[in-house]
Amino acid sequence: MYIYHGKFHHDRVSVTVTTGLNDFTEFSCLFLVFEGVAKWGNDRECALDLYEHFHCKVVCSHGTNQYNPYTWLHISDKGEEISDKAW
Repeated sequence: MYIYHGKFHHDRVSVTVTTGLNDFTEFSCLFLVFEGVAKWGNDRECALDLYEHFHCKVVCSHGTNQYNPYTWLHISDKGEEISDKAW
């Protein structure tokens, strides 16, 4: 696990990077924490920027389904999909 601290538009931002989340996958995780207002208006906008930058699958909180709060937005070369699977 690596933790980085920096500035984004004069706001402090912390980024936690976890690689190889378990023995069965090579997934990595980025967790962004902003002190102030982030560049993005919502998680989807952030995920789209991350996908465009890294060119790999991005999964983030969907956060709009009041009946099932544990749904995830997947963005990949296949487009966008909402699923109850985290990966």
